[in-house]
Amino acid sequence: MRRVLLATSALTAFMGIGYVANPARAADLAAETSEAAPARSEGQGEASAQAQAQSAAATTPGVQDIIVTAQRERSSVQKSSINVSVITPEQIRNAGVQQARDLGKIDPGVVIGQGGPSTQIYIRGVGDFGSKPQSNPAVAFNVDGVYVARSSAVEGNFYDLERIEVVKGPQGTLYGRNATGGAINVITNSPSLEGFRGYLEGEAGDYSLGRVEGYLNVPVTDSFALRGAFQVANRNGYTEGGFDDDKHQSFRLSALWKPSDALTIRLTYDHTHVGGVGPGYVVKGPYAAALLPYVRAQGYSGFPTDPRMVFTNPQAQAVFFAGEAVAFAAKSAPTCFPLNVPAASATRKGVISGGMQGACPPGFQTTVNPAQVQNTRGVDNKFDNITAQLDWNLGFATLTVLPAYRRVRDDYTATQFFVFDGAYQGVPEKSDEYSAEVRLAHSGSRLNWVLGGLYWREDQSAQTGTPGGGPLVDPLATRAIYHTTSVAGFGQATYSVTPFWRLIAGGRYTNDRRSLDQTIAALDSPVFNIQYNALNGLCFKKASPCVYSSAAGSMEKDQFTYKLGTELDVAAHNMLYLTYSTGYKAGGLNPFTSPSGGISIYLPEKLYAWALGSKNRFFDSKLQVNMEAFYWRYHNAQEQYSTLDANNNPQAGYSNAKRATMYGVDIDVVGRISRNDTLRVSGEYLHSKFNDFSYTSTFLIPGIATGCRETRGAPFSTLNCSGMPTTRAPKWSGSASFTHVFDMADHGDVEATISGQWASSRYLTVDYTAATKADAYAQGDAYLTYRPRNGRWSMTAYVRNFTNALNYTGAFTLPTLAPGVVAANLAPPRTFGAIVGVKF
Repeated sequence: MRRVLLATSALTAFMGIGYVANPARAADLAAETSEAAPARSEGQGEASAQAQAQSAAATTPGVQDIIVTAQRERSSVQKSSINVSVITPEQIRNAGVQQARDLGKIDPGVVIGQGGPSTQIYIRGVGDFGSKPQSNPAVAFNVDGVYVARSSAVEGNFYDLERIEVVKGPQGTLYGRNATGGAINVITNSPSLEGFRGYLEGEAGDYSLGRVEGYLNVPVTDSFALRGAFQVANRNGYTEGGFDDDKHQSFRLSALWKPSDALTIRLTYDHTHVGGVGPGYVVKGPYAAALLPYVRAQGYSGFPTDPRMVFTNPQAQAVFFAGEAVAFAAKSAPTCFPLNVPAASATRKGVISGGMQGACPPGFQTTVNPAQVQNTRGVDNKFDNITAQLDWNLGFATLTVLPAYRRVRDDYTATQFFVFDGAYQGVPEKSDEYSAEVRLAHSGSRLNWVLGGLYWREDQSAQTGTPGGGPLVDPLATRAIYHTTSVAGFGQATYSVTPFWRLIAGGRYTNDRRSLDQTIAALDSPVFNIQYNALNGLCFKKASPCVYSSAAGSMEKDQFTYKLGTELDVAAHNMLYLTYSTGYKAGGLNPFTSPSGGISIYLPEKLYAWALGSKNRFFDSKLQVNMEAFYWRYHNAQEQYSTLDANNNPQAGYSNAKRATMYGVDIDVVGRISRNDTLRVSGEYLHSKFNDFSYTSTFLIPGIATGCRETRGAPFSTLNCSGMPTTRAPKWSGSASFTHVFDMADHGDVEATISGQWASSRYLTVDYTAATKADAYAQGDAYLTYRPRNGRWSMTAYVRNFTNALNYTGAFTLPTLAPGVVAANLAPPRTFGAIVGVKF
């Protein structure tokens, strides 16, 4: 053992840490293990060690412990062999985290974009494009331990929180499916039996921002308490046309019953409504030179220069029309249709004429109706959730039972290039999610373990469509029914071989089943009868609705994921760990993308990850240095691409990239320079590369270059993107903050914080064109908070993104219809405002 300690000390010294093992650690370790033994489940109230540590931070000079439940048991971040970042309520408030995509402002290693209402979360280049109802996330989002399947439904959860945990790396053992890249855990505040209390907070800022939120905690008896919380936000959009606004209303009601010290039962109901205009897609350059002649032919001297111009703008539409014309000229897609096509009925006009020419040549018309794109927008999504949690200390272990029901009703329109209606003809996208997890967890002096099982089911239905894309395209309706069932059993144990050395082993078996039944139909137009794709004669002169594509299929897959690891204490406050863990994202079904127009299957993706980490405290805990080196092997990564189906119509499907590799290192340093000064610096280096990735597309157009190797074909060509980096994976990213507290004696104190975030360039889609590459950015925030000595109220003034940096978080392309044209998401511009909070 002595040799192991000496070798480990040499290794850590080489890593720049330089501490010496302490054999006297045994007694300290036993005491700390005993203190951490009560396995507090997620969301058990403000009286937790987490809250106590935060309040103590103002009076003690050292870095305080943060308690998390990311490993399904209560433990200190410094004693957990995982890479977990904890976002506190104060950070959430100061950074303005009201939507999921705001989390990227706190942890630059997390990149979050939007696909319509869907939230696309990426960690270290592992994520999901997430723009279709049947998509699976690659980062599991959980609220109080309950998985949120629909990425639109992560919105409206960021109020009255105890903390947010961001876990990096595959979590296939304790979280299971769809946690390839990691997990984000939102922990809400539970009712407290400790007294009547409440809080009310208001915020005002530019873009007509108004936000009010608060909570009320009422202990009804010594064993029963209620807590109600709410948040109402109303802000105009950051981008042209009012897009990227925030208009939502949320409330949560929780009841806590603790009939004995051994038993706790919590019941929670919450509801969120998201309204407003919704996420915006801006037109992004640099633009391919092949588009310029067609843009000029439409009366514009050049390309758009406003980075926040959205696709409802006529000049942005001109860029899209130019892309259509380029594709038509290259004969890669029938994007321009001839004028004067005979009508389907003698009761209507004899010919269809006078269509929008756009950039199509004389005698032809575009497939897109710009009036609809400019006038159709909006979000009206509703989410309802019921969760119960039972925690029962049985003596030898704690039993946790966690049943839940989540209801999602999405009603939205998205205008990337043309109108996509997420609740066509008034029928919203529906998701009903049922889950039940049962766990037994034991914490002892030498052995900690957790055993559990999960049943999860989701029933989905969707009627989406395009309400008449152009003069020659009648309204389309895509009707789909999805059923997904997942059953899993799992376990993980940590065994202390010696007081200094622990071994970790765990595994999870999962069975996934998924079925899909989908049709696409052309509907009768108020202007003329069914003529969808009239040149192919699919629905010409046929009655409404005319079903021209249908597909049905199912799949079943078994998965085994596992984790192995070891932890070594080399000093009282210094730990090394080495882990090997796996994770997977469920496979799925592509409708209409096979050569016959039926179903094609894309495989589950898998991630195999090594992690070597070191967690350390120095100088009486005034300095904390945490490091992790990682090496990931990524198999069958699911990447979305654009193609044509068997009927020559655009479709988006998933393809498996056979192999990719990521490796790098991240570091997080926190220093309590003095009782009133705190410095934090974090950074990550990430090298990513697809080792084997090819897919077919109608992308290849003369004059529009891709970073992939091109093999031309008709109508499909092959893109070999092997050697390219994974998407949304900056090579360098980081953040820094400095906080100083000005002590004003009896008048209270003023806390000043300045922070910054940065990331290097990264590709946003697998098109790998110049326009899909986002430039490096650096942005900064500043906050100033006053608190009186009694702490009953506070006032904060802030400026966010004072550098007014352009941070592109996602993109959408449709090379089948408009090659070289990119619609992108942008993070917020410079904003300012003030927050006032009152406790009672």
